[in-house]
Amino acid sequence: MFGGRNQPIDARHLLLYRQTVIGCLLGPVMGDPNVNARIGNLLQPALYGELGVPIDATFTLAETAAARRRAEEGGRIGCVIMLP
Repeated sequence: MFGGRNQPIDARHLLLYRQTVIGCLLGPVMGDPNVNARIGNLLQPALYGELGVPIDATFTLAETAAARRRAEEGGRIGCVIMLP
């Protein structure tokens, strides 16, 4: 924000440090029909439940220690899920 307008986000940095982008402010550009259409196209899969969450591994509650070890390992792509 303090770097001026149009500062790109480096996705590699986000992934490497496991950071999350929580939100953004588009302000007056939302009135632009092209921007509005693009955002609508991006959000449409969420509206229809078509977005998937990558799952790395699943564990039972009895395997909690193993699940925690896996969650803390590097190189994972996806979530570690605990099942009842």
